[in-house]
Order: sequence, then C-alpha cells, then structure tokens
Amino acid sequence: MEIKIEEAVSQKQYRKSVEKAFRKGADIEFISIKPGGYPREWRWNPDPQFNWKSCNYRVKAQTVMDNTKTAQETIDKAIDIVETILSEREETHGNFRDHARCTQRLKTVLRDELEIVGKTLTMEQQEALDMIFHKIGRMVAGDADFIDHWDDLAGYSSLVARVLRGKL
Repeated sequence: MEIKIEEAVSQKQYRKSVEKAFRKGADIEFISIKPGGYPREWRWNPDPQFNWKSCNYRVKAQTVMDNTKTAQETIDKAIDIVETILSEREETHGNFRDHARCTQRLKTVLRDELEIVGKTLTMEQQEALDMIFHKIGRMVAGDADFIDHWDDLAGYSSLVARVLRGKL
C-alpha cells in the first residue's frame, strides 16, 4: 500500500492531536488495525501507550461533545460581555451610526482640503488627525462632558509634537 505525502502528514498531525488531547485529560478509545486483532470495536483506554502500528486511537466521542459544549458556553459568555460593553460605551460614545457619520464627514473634509491646497501630511500627522476626528465624532454622538475624550485629543496632538521635535 502506497501512502501519499499529504496523507502521511495528515496522519502524523492526527496522531499528534490525539496524543496532545490525552495529555490534556481527554478520554481515548482504541481499536485494532490488525486483521483479527483485539479489540474489534472502539474501546476506552485509560492509559494508552499509543502503539500506532497495531491500533488506531481517537478522542472519546463524549469528550468531544463536552468540549464542544464548553466551547459554546465560552462563546456565549464572550458575546454577553461584548453586548454589555457596547451598551455601556453607547452612553459615553453615542450611537455608532451617528458617530461613524460625523467622523467620516470630518475626514472627507480634511482630504478634500488637502487636495485643494496640494498639501500632504506625514503618516503620524494623518493618523493623529484621524483619531482626533474619531474622538470629536464620539463627543458629537455621545457625551461631550466625558473627560477621556478631551484627554485623548490632547494626547494625539502631543504625540505629533513629539515626532516633530524628534523625541519619538
């Protein structure tokens, strides 16, 4: 029987993944691959020695289902956390559509004006202005009294000043 290189690589990866799952605590099942060998059905193996020449091994199906359930629960919790953060941020940052509209309009005005006067900005200047417009958009759409917005505006201006002074 001739095995292609791709099949050999995938077999090796499969074997590594089963052995890694075992080291992480997964239950392993095995079945003989020799004609007339034992066992003829998949059986649980509490301490496999991983003799791949005579047996095939796999992660026990229930373990896979438990891992899938745990993964889904983790995803659900993450989604809940993201939803909570978005709700909290909307109080200070405003409605995302309003924010996006304001920010993009400011950026469009800047691009148009730079083109009219034939001027270009450095990457740092452009990024700082983009972020300043981003913060202005949050102020317009959200809470203009949120101090972090104002601190951030000053921070981006200071970064450009440091670059121009050669200190960054």
